[in-house]
Amino acid sequence: MGEEPSDAGPDNDRSRSDLYRFSGAGVHLAATIGVFAWLGSLLDGKLESRPWFLLAGVFLGFGLGLYNMIRKFLPPPSGTHPKDR
Repeated sequence: MGEEPSDAGPDNDRSRSDLYRFSGAGVHLAATIGVFAWLGSLLDGKLESRPWFLLAGVFLGFGLGLYNMIRKFLPPPSGTHPKDR
């Protein structure tokens, strides 16, 4: 009988690394949106201004999370050290 292909190749290690990197970025984006939405909801409760701070929190969280994701996945500008990012 034939041998099964091994899953331990360098291409598979890289794809797993990319999978963890991208899924971690998605979780980070969702967490950022959730935290800012929660903070907006708390402000709405205290100031009785529903749903304006909640909406502002969602949009702010989305914007900041997206900014962080773009910054993480784009290559650094030339002439900068990777530790500076």
